[in-house]
Amino acid sequence: MFSFALSPLFAGVTSSPVRDVLALLARTDVIWFAGGTPDPALFELDDIAGCYEHVFSTQGRRALQYASTEGEPELREQAARRLSRHCPPRRTTCR
Repeated sequence: MFSFALSPLFAGVTSSPVRDVLALLARTDVIWFAGGTPDPALFELDDIAGCYEHVFSTQGRRALQYASTEGEPELREQAARRLSRHCPPRRTTCR
């Protein structure tokens, strides 16, 4: 077991809400309906690996830097194009 020097403010802290939630998520008898915890069987690992390979081989150094809080413009544009394929066209006039 590791022991690290921490602020006295943390003396006696044995748990946290995040730690408690993660402990629940690790249980196989709990079905979690909150967002942010997808079924790992649904991860497209080959597709994700291909995306990482592309990014690291073309813009690796840039990809590892911090970006603006709004996100990378190219990624935002691509996401908007992809999402807009499923949206109804905008009306040009109001009725």
